[in-house]
Amino acid sequence: MTLHIQNEQLYLFSTIHYYQHRESADLNKMGLNEAVSHFLFVASGKGTIEMDETIYSVESLQLYFLPEGTALQGMLFGHHIQYYIIGFQMISLSKQGNQWIGEQSAANSGLLLAGYIELQDNTSIHPEIKNLYETNLLPNNRTHSNLILQKLLLDIHNQRAIPTEIHSDSTPKWNGIEESIHYMQANLSKKMDRDSLAAIAKLTPSSYCRSFKKAKGVAPMDYLTHIRMEQAKLLLSTGITCKQVAYRLGYVSEYYFSRVFKKMTGLPPTIYMKRDHSRIAVASRFGIHLNLESLGIEPVVVIDCYHHPGIEQEDYNRRLMSQLEELKAAQPDLIIGDYSHASFSEPFKRIASTAFLNYDLDWVVPHRKIAELVGREKEAQKVIEDLDERIAQVKQRIKAMDAPPRVVVMQIMGDHFYLQGVNNHPLNKLLYTELGLLPGKHVPKHKMRMELYPTHLPDVEADQLWIRLYSDTADVMQTLQRMQEQPHWSNIAAVRNDQAHFINNWLIMSWTPQGRSQIVDEVMAYLKIV
Repeated sequence: MTLHIQNEQLYLFSTIHYYQHRESADLNKMGLNEAVSHFLFVASGKGTIEMDETIYSVESLQLYFLPEGTALQGMLFGHHIQYYIIGFQMISLSKQGNQWIGEQSAANSGLLLAGYIELQDNTSIHPEIKNLYETNLLPNNRTHSNLILQKLLLDIHNQRAIPTEIHSDSTPKWNGIEESIHYMQANLSKKMDRDSLAAIAKLTPSSYCRSFKKAKGVAPMDYLTHIRMEQAKLLLSTGITCKQVAYRLGYVSEYYFSRVFKKMTGLPPTIYMKRDHSRIAVASRFGIHLNLESLGIEPVVVIDCYHHPGIEQEDYNRRLMSQLEELKAAQPDLIIGDYSHASFSEPFKRIASTAFLNYDLDWVVPHRKIAELVGREKEAQKVIEDLDERIAQVKQRIKAMDAPPRVVVMQIMGDHFYLQGVNNHPLNKLLYTELGLLPGKHVPKHKMRMELYPTHLPDVEADQLWIRLYSDTADVMQTLQRMQEQPHWSNIAAVRNDQAHFINNWLIMSWTPQGRSQIVDEVMAYLKIV
């Protein structure tokens, strides 16, 4: 009897994760599953990564292959950093007689070489990877996700340029930049300046700075500071003293190190060391205590010192003093404030260390920053992915409707109203991009909102009209009444069909995971999606 053995290779999809950051992203915290292979696709951003002691310069729209067990380190920089991590397994199939036998095998083969994968058109695979991520969010997605992975692999094979294991620029200037970075990483305890690093790169100081900024998106000394501060986070987490960390990273002054660390992370080193069990207070008008609760942390106190319109000065002053006393009595280790509380920096700092969140139109950015402040980065990623999955599923159900509705959101103020736009706010993006709802006529396409007066009410043509009353005061109700008296009001389809609804404060709710989930629930109720 003759035994026939035939070998085939099969790639099976495992996971895909999507990450967004502002300014910088530390890839050392990825925690990759060493049992599977990965693609790293950098959609936007630039920087440096190290894979098994090989350093690569990273640009936007680049793809890297990491065989199973590969260690990944590095930093990315940019105004808006986006990258995907795709996990998959390679199964080696062998046919013995009439049976196929499969076992996991190393994916580092002729098709996929470790490191940078140079493609003829780097832009072509971005839509496919985005499609893979969105498909993976849907229920019963495994077969479809595997098919997309197979197509992605085929396109990579067809578009691949001459295979190379190490991606480097052919010019001496580019190699010099990498040599200086390698020196930085290997000598963090030594004193370095622009001139000494330029000498390593064999460039003049001015040429070195220009070339470095062009290659990495950040000045060389800022890059060095980022590397040092990421290493400082790791060292502080081991329990060694702040003075020892400063010495190991080349800082003569512990005070100066602490100041740089706080500027980069928002926390002094002493608070960072115990962030996992700190007493956290919140000062916010955007409900960021809910962000903390989604990460499993209950704030010791929540205050809102913002002077909301309509509150008399005397009443506000009395309320402010009461809240500051409440904050002091809670004895927090750390106060997290949103940008609207930045003016209270001095009184807050007299109570505890304080970190303020920068204003950002993407709710994910402050959510990740809050998670970093309290040591819950992995929990934050899971919250984001779970919410993305739910929104994607609801989007599919909206697409399945016979006629997706045209939607208009209005906020009624004291003497005017706002017509919410399609972009530039977490609520706008949730409704019109993530859920795929159709904007009604006159909804601003490129603005957060448009300010109008009741007499200028346009013919909005909406199947669903969602109205937010800023307050229940007489002036707000009068504005609404004046709008209802306009000729166009009764012509709105939503008004005629009893589909004009008063909504909760979705504009604030859209900044938190719980709020966004509740908005999705209410949208489903209004659209009668069971």
